Amino acid sequence: MDNSLKDDFILMILSCRKYKTERRDGQIKQFLQNNDIMNGMRYFHVVGDTRNMNNNDKKKGYKIDEINNIIYTNTKDDYLSLPHKTIMGFKALFENYSFKYIFKSDDDQRVIVPSLFIDISKHLLTKNPDYAGNMYILPKKIETYQPVAHAADGFPNNYIVGDGKPFTNGRLYALSRRNIEDLTSKEKFDLIKKELSEDWAIAKYQKDEYRMNILTFRSLQLMMDYDKYNDYIKKKLINLSFN
Repeated sequence: MDNSLKDDFILMILSCRKYKTERRDGQIKQFLQNNDIMNGMRYFHVVGDTRNMNNNDKKKGYKIDEINNIIYTNTKDDYLSLPHKTIMGFKALFENYSFKYIFKSDDDQRVIVPSLFIDISKHLLTKNPDYAGNMYILPKKIETYQPVAHAADGFPNNYIVGDGKPFTNGRLYALSRRNIEDLTSKEKFDLIKKELSEDWAIAKYQKDEYRMNILTFRSLQLMMDYDKYNDYIKKKLINLSFN
């Protein structure tokens, strides 16, 4: 059994109670329990839920359930709380585990290239970037997609994103340990949790030294939204089961 990713990498996945069955459980079945894909890498779903927290957990801001691979955060579980939930998840991992990189993804993603983690990890360990993903330059602008797609969640129409520096979406990206350490410092933690767009918040508050030290990979060619994945399976256009 290849457990080569066990010590240096962790996969953190944003999730929520609302979509547990159709997203999280499907993801576990599709690739998270397949060691040919995970290569021993630890994973955690991050869920905003305080129901099983004691006072000490609430004070820390999180509770780690290692049996079920879940980090419960002392945050809301809604869309506008994703930046707060994300940075709290990073904080929990930084304070409790040794790693060189954290991969971040979402519970609506499915793997379409079985070797993606082992392939990307080799480049991370040899090139030592601090920020890796589907990189492009994001100019300063008013966000237009999220106010429409998440109007029901209350996403505002005047939210500014971009600064002309490298940026990646949240389908799959990776951050170095020193980048995580800096982002989870109290000053930056408090700034990030007040933002509304998770991907942008994580990019915005990185040190320039870290944010410019990038590795680019095409995440759209490696992972697929679960609804599109399910359509492919139903239509039998391609076999993505990896069995």
